[in-house]
Amino acid sequence: MDAVDDNYTTNAGISTTLVSVFTNDLYNGIAVNPANIFASQTSPAIPGITFNNMTGQITVASTVVPGSYLVRYRICSNSLSCPACDEAVAVITVTSPITLVANPDDFTTNCINTTNGGTTASILVNDTMSSAPVNPSLVTITIDSNGGLNNITANANGTLSIPANAPVGTYILNYTIRDNANPYNFATSTVTICISVGYNPGTGANNYVFAMSLQADGKILIGGAFTRYNGIPRARIARLNQDLSLDETFDANGIGFNNVVRSIAVDSNGKIFVAGDFTATTSGTPAKHLARLQNTAIASTNGTVDTAFLNNNFTLLPSQSYGDNNSRLLSIAIDAANNIYV
Repeated sequence: MDAVDDNYTTNAGISTTLVSVFTNDLYNGIAVNPANIFASQTSPAIPGITFNNMTGQITVASTVVPGSYLVRYRICSNSLSCPACDEAVAVITVTSPITLVANPDDFTTNCINTTNGGTTASILVNDTMSSAPVNPSLVTITIDSNGGLNNITANANGTLSIPANAPVGTYILNYTIRDNANPYNFATSTVTICISVGYNPGTGANNYVFAMSLQADGKILIGGAFTRYNGIPRARIARLNQDLSLDETFDANGIGFNNVVRSIAVDSNGKIFVAGDFTATTSGTPAKHLARLQNTAIASTNGTVDTAFLNNNFTLLPSQSYGDNNSRLLSIAIDAANNIYV
């Protein structure tokens, strides 16, 4: 019979059952069969540490404080014809518990582009494991509450993957980091993420932009001296999406203005007013320096010139009679009552 010494290490604060001490013990050069031996603990009992005579397993309770403990045991064959015994020592080292600390993260200085989605920095960079930086391979990250931001993936390296087309906004998420060696050891914290509109202006306007106005739906009207935007014909007026790409649904039916647009204003009904150096639309419709564009709904403004407005349907300042071909309007403004000032 050959009982071989054993060495074990476990963390304090958790209840652990160690591998059987019989695993490396031999009888006649062959691994012992627990069914063919008798085992007993020969060292004094240790509070919180239990030796199982049948299986050879040692259980360490969560209450055992850090330190080194010796469990001496004896194994004997149950053969009456050839009895044999031997003793060995199992050394159990109980280490101090691993302390996980998770600290809040704020990633709002680097928002994720909603158009393409993206990946945040690691939420582990300011978290610690026994006062040292967290090794991502030793923990598991879970998102406990997504704050309304769906389909987030917590990656093994601590980064978070955000899918494309996530709603624009700022979100606070709750997360947990959990010790892989001890699932009862964990820490929780928060991470703040912002999703913003990306920018995709392409080549932009091919000449000066002098005017800009924001619609209620977030789309942007621009006017100026340009004749193309992103290489697409636009005669001195265009509308952009929030990412600065061209809104191709707003094309004024291919009609723009024959000279520079200096100012754009939108009233409370979503009607679009344009002022500038122009005297007509590119289709030849007279529009001396001032025009209004058709608008049946803010979200579906198509940019068609409102001929009713051009035909003196404007009591404050009839556009047909304002100025001559050498004049120009530099600015236009609309107050809360939709009064127009030029």
